Amino acid sequence: MTDRRSHPAEPWAFAQGEMAGRIRAFDWASTPLGPLDSWPEALRTAAGILLGAPQPALIGWGPGRILLYNDACIPLLGPMHPRAMGRGSRDLWAATWEVFHAAADAAMKGSPGILADQAFPPAGGPRHRP
Repeated sequence: MTDRRSHPAEPWAFAQGEMAGRIRAFDWASTPLGPLDSWPEALRTAAGILLGAPQPALIGWGPGRILLYNDACIPLLGPMHPRAMGRGSRDLWAATWEVFHAAADAAMKGSPGILADQAFPPAGGPRHRP
């Protein structure tokens, strides 16, 4: 049996799917998050939960809200996948930041950041209303 503590940067070592592979292979050292093995335990744990979630989910970590997301989120990102990974949320959704920033700011302060019944166009896609 493998001691999971021997691989502290990868709590998702056994996660399957496209994004698990992409997160493992990505050059995180080129981002403000730094290399995987330097990630704080909270980020590693959050990434493991994210990758196991069946519903679309993403993490915007740190002041730059650097993105990680799961396989279920890929269709929502549309043409921004896979280049959305490792980018800052504000840069990625510049055109819709006014919709997103209040929820992101609340989450950064430890409160739930929820967008409910909100039209939110995919990054890089056309604006549309339901």
